[in-house]
Amino acid sequence: MEHMTIDELYDKLKGKPYVEWTDLVRLIEDEFQISLVVEESPAEEDVEAIANDPDVLRQIRMSQQDRENGRIYTQEAGLEYLQNRIQGSERG
Repeated sequence: MEHMTIDELYDKLKGKPYVEWTDLVRLIEDEFQISLVVEESPAEEDVEAIANDPDVLRQIRMSQQDRENGRIYTQEAGLEYLQNRIQGSERG
């Protein structure tokens, strides 16, 4: 099958308003004859370790402040900034 209508999808999921991600993966594999690899979410211990790392928390706070104060560059603005810095250092 190359495509599926909303009605076909609804029928395949037996009209469930909520589905588990594993059901969706199985449906995609069955209908499109492909094999998917789903990576696991980080372990709870990893999340706790990151959340308790003062350096990571400081970096997150700094990023939030940068966004709030408009110090986040778009890709184009960042490129322009770097080009200006390079030209300035070449001049002297």
